[in-house]
Amino acid sequence: MRDSPQLLETVWSWLLADARSARAAEALGISSPALRKRLIRAEQLLERSLLHSPSLSYDLHLAFRALDEIG
Repeated sequence: MRDSPQLLETVWSWLLADARSARAAEALGISSPALRKRLIRAEQLLERSLLHSPSLSYDLHLAFRALDEIG
């Protein structure tokens, strides 16, 4: 997913919006269906469910914080 800044931005925005798709889509300036399509693509790359796994959201929060610290 590192090779796709758009997907990183999408997932990060979705996490910042507390997994609320409408808020994340609005923040990104895209439609809710476009956001969902990006999240599904991220799920495929991660081989884990974003939309149905609260533990993955927590894992991703930690990963983004770690990236922020090192980079």
